[in-house]
Amino acid sequence: MHISGKIFMFLVIIAAAVAAVFSAKIVHVRNSWMKKANDAQTTLEKNQTELAALTKTRNELRAEVARQELGWNRTWDGVNIQPSRQGGGRLSAQGVGLNQKMKPAVVYVFQSDGAGAKLVGSFRAEPEDNATPLIPTFKTRPTKLPGWQGGGAGWRIRQAIPYPSISRFTDLMGDLQKLDEDLIYRQRNIQTQQKLATDAKLKLDKRLNELNGEPDNNANAENLPGWMVDGLVKAIQDEEEERNAVLADVDALRRVVKKTYDQIQKVIAQNVARTQSLPGTVSTQISPNDVGLLETKSK
Repeated sequence: MHISGKIFMFLVIIAAAVAAVFSAKIVHVRNSWMKKANDAQTTLEKNQTELAALTKTRNELRAEVARQELGWNRTWDGVNIQPSRQGGGRLSAQGVGLNQKMKPAVVYVFQSDGAGAKLVGSFRAEPEDNATPLIPTFKTRPTKLPGWQGGGAGWRIRQAIPYPSISRFTDLMGDLQKLDEDLIYRQRNIQTQQKLATDAKLKLDKRLNELNGEPDNNANAENLPGWMVDGLVKAIQDEEEERNAVLADVDALRRVVKKTYDQIQKVIAQNVARTQSLPGTVSTQISPNDVGLLETKSK
């Protein structure tokens, strides 16, 4: 074989060996990229599925937000609310007026408490150029005024709120009104009871003074009956003592009369007996009572 042929053969063998080595590496690299491509395809399909689910959720949330905002209408956030000089629960919204598309209507004011916003109540808006006086459409409660009359930023004004919330708010205001009326009734009842108790105490004190004596009458005791000074109890006690003394005297007199009567009856009986014992006297039974009757007729 010619020398050049041998050289070419040798080069072919070397090239084949190099090609074999590179072919193995290419196959390995190809398999690696195919695996990455398959993994990427799987991840892409998974992400597409998740993206579709998230897109659906986002659309549903957007629709829900739209439905919720539909019941709230226009909203002004971060409003600077200050108490009005006119008082009576009136507020003034600074920086919100006709220039900010505020219209004369009933609006709903919310106050931020750090954790959220609480409904203060419904107000009648009378907008000016860059401010809006807010007049409450509900009965303000003195206990609530200091809490939301302090003013400050971070308030929220809404043109409307959903009907269930309005109904709930109206029901609560009606309940508060009933409770206020019940409280006023109870307070008046307590005042009436206190007045009756005071009048009863005055009458009781008067009756006790009548019974036990009036200290204020001591200075004029000489010109007043004794019972008005010392009281009816002492007057009755004195009268009872006098009555008891009279009864004792009457009892003693009765005993004397009884004793005297018994002595008279005894003397009469003795006289009758002696009269019957005289000679020539008709024997007639005469009782002491008959003698008494004869003496009465002779008189």
